[in-house]
Amino acid sequence: MFVFTVNCMDIATGWREQIAIWGKGEYGVLGVIKDIEQNLPFPILGFDCDNGSEFINWPILKHFKNRKAPVHYTRSRPYHKNDNAHVKEKNWTLVRQYIGYQRLGKRNLADELNQLYLSEWRLFMNFFVPSTKLIDKRRVGPKIVGQVPISV
Repeated sequence: MFVFTVNCMDIATGWREQIAIWGKGEYGVLGVIKDIEQNLPFPILGFDCDNGSEFINWPILKHFKNRKAPVHYTRSRPYHKNDNAHVKEKNWTLVRQYIGYQRLGKRNLADELNQLYLSEWRLFMNFFVPSTKLIDKRRVGPKIVGQVPISV
């Protein structure tokens, strides 16, 4: 087992949350999702995840569906690797560039990462590091060209 980072992003605002977890068990991931939900400055209206078994399971489905205002729960299409491009990009810019690719094989490293993720990291990434959004893209000959992204 290893330390994994659960990375969540709000598409509309660009708000980002990360929490480290030991292993990818369904109840552990559910606990992390509940923690992220409590830390968000706004309510969750929809939850779109990739096709990993850590996200597609009954405990998480029940968590989002069995409430007064159910959360819209969707998943990526199988074999379409770019369906979660926003989160995949943030995996690179927010986790791998700073933490690296090495596998963290000690349980206590999840706690140490969370001390960073839930304090200075969270504030720095959400308030001082701009998130860019593509304004428009068009085809110019064989290439697809995007307009200069804006900072949010």
